[in-house]
Amino acid sequence: MDINAIAGAAAAASHVATLVKGVTVSLKASGKAEALGAVIELQEAVMDLQQRQFELGEKYRELASENEELKRALKEQGDVDYKFQCYWRKRAGGTFDGPFSAERWDTERKLVRLDLVGHREDVDEFVFRCRNSDEPACVPTSFIRDNQIMADEEIHLAIRRSRIIYSSKGGGSY
Repeated sequence: MDINAIAGAAAAASHVATLVKGVTVSLKASGKAEALGAVIELQEAVMDLQQRQFELGEKYRELASENEELKRALKEQGDVDYKFQCYWRKRAGGTFDGPFSAERWDTERKLVRLDLVGHREDVDEFVFRCRNSDEPACVPTSFIRDNQIMADEEIHLAIRRSRIIYSSKGGGSY
């Protein structure tokens, strides 16, 4: 049942209520008390029906919205792949977008982008970290380049910046 069917049913119930009111006025004028009581019961039943139809319409809208959210989440879940201690969203061209926090995806099903914290020259990989976690994700520079995660200029700039930060920490870790 769609929202148009519910709206149509509500309109029909409203029309029935209008007809019942007309009959009630006629019965009052004719003085038929017994029939008037039956019509009043009928009016109450129609009002209950209208209330129920309204509630069903609201429930339908809630369920339709939830259904759309679940469809979106299911599609997104199919487009996510785990590599190098983090998740990546598949792009149309076969490359990846990311990296995204493994912890946040595994616990909340939310894609939260990781922050770049440095570059390890000894193994030529970038180090990423989630703001809420101490666990690093180490991604090879070749993967970053091949999937166009960063442009070549950004890669070179990030490597230079990492050298400065690394040397200012006295060669410590990220």
